[in-house]
Amino acid sequence: MLEKKISFTGGKTWKFQVNEFDSNEMNQLLSFLRILLIDEEENQMDAAKKMAFYKENKYLPPLSSRNEKKVLDLFMNMSVATYNRYPRTLEADKELLENDLEISQNVRNALRITI
Repeated sequence: MLEKKISFTGGKTWKFQVNEFDSNEMNQLLSFLRILLIDEEENQMDAAKKMAFYKENKYLPPLSSRNEKKVLDLFMNMSVATYNRYPRTLEADKELLENDLEISQNVRNALRITI
């Protein structure tokens, strides 16, 4: 199974970015995680067929409740880890942008992008 997954990913690191909420991007991310978290017990159809379906359609529906729980747990952990990388709240960023006249133009632009 590991060899099939490595072959599917091409042995490279994949990067997903979901901007605001784009259902296509979210479906692609969740589908990719479903494939990566398949284990032998829940292999309802051949993993290679699932991977081929994903590559063709960029979407794979939930495979099993057990797999979907693993997918959502991983997604939640990744989201919390990403959120925790930001030292300030959104409200604090907005206040800083509106009220601090001494921040650099680079910081001001970064705040505008993140807000």
